[in-house]
Amino acid sequence: MKRFATLLLAAPVAWALQVRQLYQFPDASQFLENIALLQSGNLILSTFDHARVYAMDPNDEDPIPDILVQVPDSTATTGIAEVADNVFAISAGNLNRSTSSFESGSAKIALITLPGGCYGAAASVKVVAQLPDAGLLNGMAVLPKHRDVVLSVDSKTGQVFRIDTKTGQVDIAFQDEHLTPGANPPPTAIGVNGAKIFHGYLYVTNSQTMAVGRFKIDEYGNKSGEFELVASLALSNPDAVPDDFAVAKDGTLYVALPPTSLAKVTPDGQPSVFVNGSSAGAFLYSPSSAAFSFDEKTLFITTSGTGSGKGGQILAIDM
Repeated sequence: MKRFATLLLAAPVAWALQVRQLYQFPDASQFLENIALLQSGNLILSTFDHARVYAMDPNDEDPIPDILVQVPDSTATTGIAEVADNVFAISAGNLNRSTSSFESGSAKIALITLPGGCYGAAASVKVVAQLPDAGLLNGMAVLPKHRDVVLSVDSKTGQVFRIDTKTGQVDIAFQDEHLTPGANPPPTAIGVNGAKIFHGYLYVTNSQTMAVGRFKIDEYGNKSGEFELVASLALSNPDAVPDDFAVAKDGTLYVALPPTSLAKVTPDGQPSVFVNGSSAGAFLYSPSSAAFSFDEKTLFITTSGTGSGKGGQILAIDM
């Protein structure tokens, strides 16, 4: 196993960042899980809100998310990735909150289609694959040379499922112990969480081990190298766990780090706190994912909310 850096996170960055809250859902049950961008630059959001998927224009003067679709026979949506222009694959299932896993037999992959890139009545959703043996499908990444095929990571089993969204074929690209929650984990423990492909590597976070790592993969998503530890996001706060993340064009990772932070990991594996709590404006209530605008001038962040009171947030940082 290669190792880049294992460090305590440094203090927040010194220059003046400004976090803007674009919207916060009114109900604590409206948990935001993941985020992606439409070709128009609008945001598409997965949730634990009755498996609803929302869309929002972040440039509106007073942006409000609209319900795009609702994935059938599910209570939660998780990973999301664009497989064709304005066509998104999304993982879903019936979430058991007491075990942080999908109910047996409920995991699935659906396709959301937005003709012309416009969201509203024209959007459609269709389940294309069932994954009855999955524990908790979480992060998702598209194979760059085979855009119809996605990798969906399982937070419970450490498996990387490969799904052809055109044919519905499902197999296991690989399984690795570094993707599991470890030996004899507590029932709610989550292993691999976020997943992104960048320059021939599958980058991942592990919430239980607090690791950011990567695997060399081939064009079909098969593992062609051993696990490399990029950074260990160790904090004095024992509740801090890496969630999903965004990758900048230069390879810098911006990792959601609940309960209150966003971490930055440089291409050479040096971690630091990028934003913590209200250090740059709006308070981050349990960050869950991040995504860049296409020009990388804005970093969008989702949160899962306060747990009581209000729900998930959509925030923006001008980079």
